[in-house]
Amino acid sequence: MEVGSAYPTGIVSKSAARTSAPELDHDVVPNEIELVQHATAVLGAAQVASWMRTEVQSLGGETPYNLMQSVEGRRRVERVLLQIEHGVY
Repeated sequence: MEVGSAYPTGIVSKSAARTSAPELDHDVVPNEIELVQHATAVLGAAQVASWMRTEVQSLGGETPYNLMQSVEGRRRVERVLLQIEHGVY
């Protein structure tokens, strides 16, 4: 993300991103709108709607859409988006 963006993220070098998952600040949980914006930035506008309704293995077979309804679910979805964004699978 850009400096000064509305969505806070840490800066991780590509080499560091490949060796460990980015950390998620547990005090900062994105709301539903921020989460969809982040998903759109990571996956692209054409893919986001489909991904949100797809059962994702790294989310225990749940859909991101269903998990977004709770704070803990949004944390889980955000963690997966950060892993995708930084190339950590």
